[in-house]
Amino acid sequence: MRFIKHPFMRVIYSLKLERETMKKIDFKQETFGYPEKGEPGFKGGGVYGKPFKDMHHQTAFLKMCFDYEIWDSDHKRVPLSFGKNSKNVLVQLWKKAEDLKEFKELIKCDPKARLLQFTGVLLGEDTDFLHSFVSAENYETLSDVGGLKVGNSSFNIVIPNGYGDGRTLVSLNGKGTFNTEAFNFWGTLKGDNIGIYSYDCGDEVIKTISGNFGVFYKNGLIILEEWI
Repeated sequence: MRFIKHPFMRVIYSLKLERETMKKIDFKQETFGYPEKGEPGFKGGGVYGKPFKDMHHQTAFLKMCFDYEIWDSDHKRVPLSFGKNSKNVLVQLWKKAEDLKEFKELIKCDPKARLLQFTGVLLGEDTDFLHSFVSAENYETLSDVGGLKVGNSSFNIVIPNGYGDGRTLVSLNGKGTFNTEAFNFWGTLKGDNIGIYSYDCGDEVIKTISGNFGVFYKNGLIILEEWI
């Protein structure tokens, strides 16, 4: 930072520089986190500016997760320090990974990291990651109108599967057992004896559920999360 005598103006200049840095989505050296030495906002060595050559583009939110506090999966505020005593799971996995591919595999397998908002945004289009949340209680249905038919003989609706015609995988999950940020939220289902139909244009019920459910969908997978 250039020398500015007045303390207040130094703060203003610092905030301006940081804001301009965070607006940079594509870094010249294809880095993630802070830019390379010599670029605006460089804050030193360590894992800052760690090059991942296959990281061509990421959102400002993902970069921000490495620099600011976020809520972890236990709903506790965690300072994203790059110090060796940092408790932030993302930072620890970032240090361990050799490249972006390995980093993604590490966060997929980590029980805390896989539930973070960061991970949901980063891996939201990864089919293997999405399907890793399918519970033991799951059903495959057919679709000709792009979704899952639920309800009863008096009233029923079709929930979009985010894919279209073909096969839809339906998973019944407990609360907090999957990364909601990786999916699209559709709405809620609440009632008794709600039928899940085998075909979105048919009348065969393959499962009946009762209770309050949050409905999430993505790429042909629908998750019904049981809410208390």
